[in-house]
Amino acid sequence: MDNQLYWATDQTTVTDVAHWLETSNASHIARLQVMLELSKSIQYFHSCGIVLCRRTPLFKIDLDAEFRPKLHISCLEVKRNEYEYENGVFTFGRLFYEMYFNVRLSHSDSTKLKRNTIVKRPSEPEIREDAWQLIQRCCAEDPESRPTIDEVVQEMESWDVESEIATPASDSG
Repeated sequence: MDNQLYWATDQTTVTDVAHWLETSNASHIARLQVMLELSKSIQYFHSCGIVLCRRTPLFKIDLDAEFRPKLHISCLEVKRNEYEYENGVFTFGRLFYEMYFNVRLSHSDSTKLKRNTIVKRPSEPEIREDAWQLIQRCCAEDPESRPTIDEVVQEMESWDVESEIATPASDSG
């Protein structure tokens, strides 16, 4: 994984995810592609004993010129407690929900309140069933019921999103 962890002054940064969502007409395929790449970054960090912070906001995830997500160092911490990997998967599920539906859940909201919000499926935009089910499993109330990040990556790769995508910023689908 080249350049997954970087300092905020990195010259390859084009925009952050929140700004990208606000200023572009990102297709559902582009959103899935970015989330697949984010899951691979998290997988790499988990393999190093580093986890994604619970409060990571979309504006702390930058996109490079090829729309690969880059995590700010402030979004990462060393695993210290039981269930931190599972909590990182919950955070991934929350970010997936926020990105796909272009909503922001307050950082002051409790995990329970976020969970209660995420179980409600918005009618717009339409989301493919496998992606919705993955979000739900990542945000399961019981941490032991959540998939591992390896399982998340494997499932998302099976969707073959990469073959569907033309240009991440375009509204091709």
